[in-house]
Amino acid sequence: MAAEGKGPSAIARELNRKGITHGGRRWIHQAVRDILQNPKYMGCNVWNRHSQRLCGPLVPIEPQFWVKKPLAFAPIVDEETFARAQAGLPVPKRWSDDEILKRIRRLLKTKGRLSETLLRKARGMPSTVTLHNHFGTYRQLYEKLGYHIGAEDIHNGAQSERSMNLRQKLVSTIKELFPEHVAVTHLPNRSRSILWIDRSFMVSVLLCRTKHKRGKLCWAVDPNPAERGCVTLLCTMNSSHDRVIAYFALPTMDGYKRSFMHDSWFRKAVKLPDLSGFYHAVTKLWAQRSNNARVHRTDFP
Repeated sequence: MAAEGKGPSAIARELNRKGITHGGRRWIHQAVRDILQNPKYMGCNVWNRHSQRLCGPLVPIEPQFWVKKPLAFAPIVDEETFARAQAGLPVPKRWSDDEILKRIRRLLKTKGRLSETLLRKARGMPSTVTLHNHFGTYRQLYEKLGYHIGAEDIHNGAQSERSMNLRQKLVSTIKELFPEHVAVTHLPNRSRSILWIDRSFMVSVLLCRTKHKRGKLCWAVDPNPAERGCVTLLCTMNSSHDRVIAYFALPTMDGYKRSFMHDSWFRKAVKLPDLSGFYHAVTKLWAQRSNNARVHRTDFP
């Protein structure tokens, strides 16, 4: 499909529509892209694709510096098909400060105002992480634009900043509690931190904000698409977004449709009294997932 010009997102949708899974999980853009870009499928073993300092971010290395051994395996696709698939892949966007500011000014002219929600939902706009990497907080971004925000937007921006600080504090605390078992890393081409447990599996840290639904206050859960397949530490926040009220460990967020904490889906969750039980809970969930996957594989002749 990639060689015929379909992109990773379109391929993921097609596979999901047909009910085809990988390891029991639904396909997402990044999972398809990772397969399409891996030379092992044309029989080539490759080393040195990424570099990482101890507990630092995973840094991609340019293809010309990869160490390759052609025909190390029996190829599934030939080199020509692999090359055609690469040619059709979208090139990741490299944003400049000027281009981001230009697009935001255009949005401001169209909408007459700016907010975190507008920036997040506008088509053709960089991600929230990219905005933070380039300009810091939303308040700093608005100052760069010369835009004066209203009281409600000041409140929302301050809440987002507190949420970001709270997540960083959580990640640091877990690493300090289990220094021999937990490292902080990032998914390829991502800047959002994720926990690497015993160099074996990753744990996503997900904060849940309060939200009114049908007149009742509840916690909204909005998983990061790239991290849905990970074991997840789900943390409910107070209304000010500066304190965690409760911790839950879940084996995966796959198959989860955005909803709220009172849903029956959360019967799968293991509630933790505090972070001291984090390592035991996530390793147990990972072992259960691994055992279930082995049983599933042995069900077939």
